[in-house]
Amino acid sequence: IGYWSALSYHRFTEQTPFTVFAVTTKRLKNRKILDVNYRFVMVNRRKFFGFSKVAVANSTVNISDKEKTIADSLDHPEYCGGIAEVTKCLWHARNHLSFSKLVDYSIRMRNSAILKRLGYLSEILEIKLPKEVVSRINSNLGEGFSPLDPAARKEGKYYTKWNLLLNIAKEPLLEWMRRY
Repeated sequence: IGYWSALSYHRFTEQTPFTVFAVTTKRLKNRKILDVNYRFVMVNRRKFFGFSKVAVANSTVNISDKEKTIADSLDHPEYCGGIAEVTKCLWHARNHLSFSKLVDYSIRMRNSAILKRLGYLSEILEIKLPKEVVSRINSNLGEGFSPLDPAARKEGKYYTKWNLLLNIAKEPLLEWMRRY
């Protein structure tokens, strides 16, 4: 179990997804079982790690741990309600994460966009990352620019600090904070 379902399990979101997101290394068709929608997200085998067994009802399932859930969310925000929801989830998760482990996972997944998004979102959320974590992020940013929101149009400002194309404004990402 991963993505938005794992965010809900770890209580990083107050949203209750109506779909169970399951991560697999094989292509499976989405299905509906007992009025529950299951969405199977196929990932490369190198991204299939970072989960633990959890008792749910009368069975045991594998669910991504906290750091892997956030890494996956930054990798594919579209499976988590979008980049604005991922921003909010990162805020809620900030005191429950090992950022060093999150960076380890992100490097292992070999998608520097995860680190770019993590760096930028941490900055705008004013999450103080340890210096060694920031150093590891910076040394693994990779070449080129990645879009902040992979689902949005590929236009906007380029932010060289994190090698990001800011294709969504900061204000919509932080709109939910007004309630806090």
